[in-house]
Amino acid sequence: MACAQESGSEESTETASVDEATEDEHEVCGMKYTPVPEGLFDTPRPTSRSGGTAAFFSVRYVGPPDDRRWGRNKDFWLAKDLARAVDELDFYERLPKLGPEFRLLRRWAMEYGGVLCAKCEGARPGTLEDQPRKLMLLQNLRGGIQSL
Repeated sequence: MACAQESGSEESTETASVDEATEDEHEVCGMKYTPVPEGLFDTPRPTSRSGGTAAFFSVRYVGPPDDRRWGRNKDFWLAKDLARAVDELDFYERLPKLGPEFRLLRRWAMEYGGVLCAKCEGARPGTLEDQPRKLMLLQNLRGGIQSL
């Protein structure tokens, strides 16, 4: 499979790239990624779409209460389907390693938590998709907000 996404059925293209690498490799399209440990999040549920084509999923933290990396609050993270956003992965993986001259970029970019591999809720609530997706965890800008 080519790393660039082709147009067509969302169901077939979005799940196809998940099988591209084995879980042990932690790599997609030749880019290594930070894996998120299993069992920290409930089943990802579809939310809205971005201005592009990548699907977003709400992920609810269910791991240990003292986990300061992933468990700041239950909705701190939002998951973005990597199958339609693989071009963003390299940016988020490299950002923390950039020199001090990029501190403003790091300050204003959404926080990145790694890649979660999980089966997501299907088209009908309560059902799961057949294949797991690779999801980039990005800071949910509405996380922890009770009302606007």
